[in-house]
Amino acid sequence: MRRRITSTPSGESRHPQPSPQSQPSDSDKEDALPLTQPPDIMPPPTPRTPFRELIANYFPPSDSSYPPIPPHACNAIKKIRSIFYLSYLKPLLMYVIRKTGEGKSLVMMGTAAVLRGVTICLVPLLGLGSSQALKSNIRAHRIEGYHLDKYHAQDFAALSQRMAKYKRSDATSIIVYISPQNLQPGSNWFPVISSAAASRHISFICLDKAHSVVDQSRSFRPEFRAACQSIKAIVEISRTHHPGMDIPILAMSATFRIPEQKQFNSLMGMIPELVIWGDMDRRNVGIHIRVDGEPLTHLIKKCVEDLKADPEMKFLVMNNSAAACDGRIIERLEKACKQLPVDTLDSTIEFVPFTGDCGLMMKMFLMECFCGEQVNSSLPNVIGMPVTAAANCGVSSKKCRQCY
Repeated sequence: MRRRITSTPSGESRHPQPSPQSQPSDSDKEDALPLTQPPDIMPPPTPRTPFRELIANYFPPSDSSYPPIPPHACNAIKKIRSIFYLSYLKPLLMYVIRKTGEGKSLVMMGTAAVLRGVTICLVPLLGLGSSQALKSNIRAHRIEGYHLDKYHAQDFAALSQRMAKYKRSDATSIIVYISPQNLQPGSNWFPVISSAAASRHISFICLDKAHSVVDQSRSFRPEFRAACQSIKAIVEISRTHHPGMDIPILAMSATFRIPEQKQFNSLMGMIPELVIWGDMDRRNVGIHIRVDGEPLTHLIKKCVEDLKADPEMKFLVMNNSAAACDGRIIERLEKACKQLPVDTLDSTIEFVPFTGDCGLMMKMFLMECFCGEQVNSSLPNVIGMPVTAAANCGVSSKKCRQCY
């Protein structure tokens, strides 16, 4: 069993230095016998050096040895260190636990750029995968980003062919974002990914929002448990065809507590060799509870007051009934907003329900209308959406400042 190595607050790991091993001299290399085996027979692969031996002689300078630098520079140094660990030391499992907005995604993208090859990123939310794929598609630096859940029929065939023809000599990074459903053995994408692993094309695996893997795998989304088994199978396929060439796995989260880590270790069947700790945090959320005889009346009144104070805001109305979202809630919102002053809101605003009855394409369209940052006059100006639990796919917006 591998020993868990936890970094110090400065991101360093301390280990006693082993005695140096003797190295062959130049004269020994010159006297070596010529290769006698046929050129078409490859020599046996070099066994993988244990992670603890690799880092035994590596002691990065402590933070106290640096001159005073701004906090943002310290954060950059920690991100570069994380990329170094994954790219060159290649731990079998590594945790990065940092606050939201402190560059966890940058660590993943930076590692993919250094290692090249195909990087698999497991994402729990449809909207998150689509957003990350857009950011990862940097053709100028030979980095391609795809969200596999969006590719069907002809698009599936084209992307499958692209991955099948990939070669390491292309010096290109391909980052594929995938949901747990499509990482299961019965999915269309699992054979494609397994073939890439057998060809030694997969260089790195990442699990984003690792805490959700534990929280949702218990009952809500058991496919996360199957996805963890698939990841272990992919690593084993690569190890079988290419002994000594292990695939590093990165688990990232902003709220990865010790109990969740233990359950995650159990799912993966291993413990982390390195943990990059930071202050766990989530964005501040204010929750106000009010009990009314007719909650919708107070809700509409509060919504109108907020729109008067902030005409540019967007909002969501949470409800557990799709019929209510598509019926009386929409009607009350439209009726109430007609009573606002003419110059308060744009006359083209719309309220659209977002429920499980919406198909995948409709959900993507509504998310673009509500979440999109690019100005497109051809899209409806959706400022409010009554939603059910279907909004857990990642509906959000920088202008969304209220949720009722």
